[in-house]
Amino acid sequence: MVFTDKDMIRRKNGTHIITKKEYCAYIGSVEEFKKYVLDIAVRNGYGQVERVVIIADGATWIRNMSEEIFPEAVQILDLYHLKENVYTYAKYKFNQEVTKYTAWAEDMNAKLEEEKIEEMIQELPQLRVDFGKEKVCAFALNID
Repeated sequence: MVFTDKDMIRRKNGTHIITKKEYCAYIGSVEEFKKYVLDIAVRNGYGQVERVVIIADGATWIRNMSEEIFPEAVQILDLYHLKENVYTYAKYKFNQEVTKYTAWAEDMNAKLEEEKIEEMIQELPQLRVDFGKEKVCAFALNID
């Protein structure tokens, strides 16, 4: 789905309504899909917008495609798949002990829903990742 911030109305309760959006679905190769997505993005203002945001399921092919055609874009893992990754991590963290990992994952996902991100981060192990010159602190949720 492609839209711009100009196509949104903010409700009194803080949520938004998207008033104009274009859906894109495609059956075929990734190469052809890239062309299709880029065409829809341009038609909807790509090149004239300040920031591009890609919200996706975390699939490697989508990340790679997005990096190729929208290198400046911010990529965000959608909430459903983030919650799924919380459960995957919880299973690992609690060695598959259902009662422990379920309670922990449900608590973490409730914090996500309530936007208590700082509280979540405090419960996650910090990993130091070396990206050349910079040291980056990342938090492990997705384990493959």
